[in-house]
Amino acid sequence: IARPEAKGVAGVLPFSSAMIRGECMRTAILVASAFLAGGSGVFGCANGATDSSQGDGGGGPPSSDSSPGGNPDAFTLDGSPVLPSGDASGDTQGSGGLDAGHAFDAAEEPDVGPTCVASDAGCATGNPGACGPGTLECDGGAAVCAPVLSSQACYSGPPATRNVGVCKDGTQSCVGALGACMGEVLPATYEDCFNALDDNCDGVVNDGCPASVALGGDRPLTGAGGAGGGPQSLHCPAGAFVTRVDSWFDDADKHASGVSIYCATPSLLQGASSYSILLTPNTPAPYATATGANSPTNERHDDCGITGLTAITYTVGLADTYVEGLGAHCGTSAVTLNPDDTMTFSFSTNGDVTYNTWAGQPGTFFDQACNPNEVVVGYVLHTGSWMDNVQPICAPLVVNYK
Repeated sequence: IARPEAKGVAGVLPFSSAMIRGECMRTAILVASAFLAGGSGVFGCANGATDSSQGDGGGGPPSSDSSPGGNPDAFTLDGSPVLPSGDASGDTQGSGGLDAGHAFDAAEEPDVGPTCVASDAGCATGNPGACGPGTLECDGGAAVCAPVLSSQACYSGPPATRNVGVCKDGTQSCVGALGACMGEVLPATYEDCFNALDDNCDGVVNDGCPASVALGGDRPLTGAGGAGGGPQSLHCPAGAFVTRVDSWFDDADKHASGVSIYCATPSLLQGASSYSILLTPNTPAPYATATGANSPTNERHDDCGITGLTAITYTVGLADTYVEGLGAHCGTSAVTLNPDDTMTFSFSTNGDVTYNTWAGQPGTFFDQACNPNEVVVGYVLHTGSWMDNVQPICAPLVVNYK
């Protein structure tokens, strides 16, 4: 038999690792068949299957050879195991050897590290507030604790007012650091009395707003006139004030004799954007009268009417031993709601200080005025034959609040 031309390492069949990979890997197929004179052929595959065929020279090396670095199922023709490329030291780059990493371990999977698995299991992001809890997510193969929320509710007002009345939470970002609280509604310092809302968030609608008006306690002024006569009291009913005074005079003797009073009760009315006072006349009208004994006749009418907030607020005249002249005049007031929801009145009087009198009568001028927030609610008169003394009674107009 003609000897094929031998190439490569002497005594080793000329086949490459590529041939092994292509023809024998995972298949146990015979890779090479070549016969040297007087030798035997050995067939080795990378998957470990071995088949041998006798030539005319006898058997080959045992298949259980496990020489270091070799493959027990692949051998050279001289009986030594096939080594990886290189020498027995493990050099895989030597000439004529097999690429052990590719030829014999191709069935093995690469060694990979643990993979990232997303999970709904809770984790801590390190963010403040509601952004602290998170879930595991994968980012480029790395496990990341992603916050469940990126913002949270916030409120900078007093805790007791949170979500009470018009007050409500805002929203702030909370990834990494807390952001500004946006959109929150905080309690107003004072109620808006012209809506039906709890603006100061204390659980009560329009608390502190005006609810009604009333009269405070009496404050008698100093009397004008002499010390004679007996007292007579004229007073409006509780909660009412004087809106008109009729003065009585004895024309023959030219002295004031007495007065009649007309009263009205105020009530507070709330409009869409302001308040006003409604006056309701009291009956009888006149409500009360007091005079001296000497045939008086009615001479003067000081009538403020009952439109808006108007009232008798001061009395003028002349007096010495008797009251020689008398007049009562009106004050008018606006109804003012201040920014703090308090209501004020300030009665202003006109400049008219005229009164009924007679030329040549003796007497000293007197002016008995209530305070700016007060109105006349009655009189104390001292009378005999005529009016000896007149003493107005003032009272403040007060507001009751919700």
